[in-house]
Amino acid sequence: MDLQSIFAISGAGLDYQKKRLDVIAMNIANANTTRGADGVVYKPLEVVNQGFNALVQDNFNAAIGSVAIVERANATKLIFDPSHPDADPKGFVEVPNVNSIDEMTDLMVATRMYEANVQVVNAAKSMALKALEIGS
Repeated sequence: MDLQSIFAISGAGLDYQKKRLDVIAMNIANANTTRGADGVVYKPLEVVNQGFNALVQDNFNAAIGSVAIVERANATKLIFDPSHPDADPKGFVEVPNVNSIDEMTDLMVATRMYEANVQVVNAAKSMALKALEIGS
């Protein structure tokens, strides 16, 4: 594997983890949002990597940039709170289905994976510099 492929794969990993961090932060920030500017409850998002099969088949170019941000399945839940201003006639309020503990765990994992990709980029850069020193 050449250095260009290493940089491309790690760059794609950095991009993927950055998007995960952004989406997780947005989910945590809107965990209690029952009505947005459009009047609709916030729907939690998740990042989906659609290029894994291309990576397995060594088609790195097809795998890079194949990240999608989609609404999470079971995005909302109903809670009983008749005093809430957004409660329906039966007293139920539709809220985002965001578990803060799960989101924080995902946040830590994404941070560690981002750091691992940075280390790969730094190691590849160091190898390239050493190769240049050998050649001179």
